Amino acid sequence: MKNLSKVTTIIMLLGLVSVSALWAQSKKMNEALQKELLQMQEIDQIAVYKNYISPRKEKMTPQQRQTYKDSVLKAHRKRLGEVFDKYGFPGYDLVGKPGSQAFWLMVQHLDKYVDFQQKILKVMKAEVKRGNADGSNYAYLTDRVLVNTGKKQKFGTQVLYDNSVGKPYPKPLQNPKKVDTYRKAVGMESLHEYLNGVAESHFQMNKKFFESKGITKPYRYKTTKE
Repeated sequence: MKNLSKVTTIIMLLGLVSVSALWAQSKKMNEALQKELLQMQEIDQIAVYKNYISPRKEKMTPQQRQTYKDSVLKAHRKRLGEVFDKYGFPGYDLVGKPGSQAFWLMVQHLDKYVDFQQKILKVMKAEVKRGNADGSNYAYLTDRVLVNTGKKQKFGTQVLYDNSVGKPYPKPLQNPKKVDTYRKAVGMESLHEYLNGVAESHFQMNKKFFESKGITKPYRYKTTKE
């Protein structure tokens, strides 16, 4: 009986080792996928951002640029869907922080595919809790989905602009009094600090326009640090 018990114990231990090995293998860094996501992100940036000009895009008419953008987003929706179906949300353990960031950013831009954004958001939440994905990125996607479905945002990441003074302001909020609490919980700065950063970037990207209106510096919100 003692020998039988010993054999049983050994078999159980070998089973645990095998399961652990399979888990480790399944979570091994996928460098090829990381590289692919980073390359896709470069194309995404060219397609999505008006101020990101490539030699090819520079020769396009506005209509051609829109067609190009739509085609890139459609292709990326297909490929990102394949990645998600195979791996779930690709976190740090699979593609590193740069690869995970690239996947999230491209999903963030898929506003025509809000059902897909919602699907990603649900799975991403669990990865954030595990420390395997970025909490602030989760907040951005949460707000994106809420706004895209006609609801008020939670974290204040989605903004509009009053270009008469260069002032960014958040789209409608669920709870303006608690927004900074929500933001702090996911590691984000206060809303006013965030808006000041947005204002700075918006001013620099449109500097000639604002200077033509006599605006020589970015709009600033007062923060608790001032």
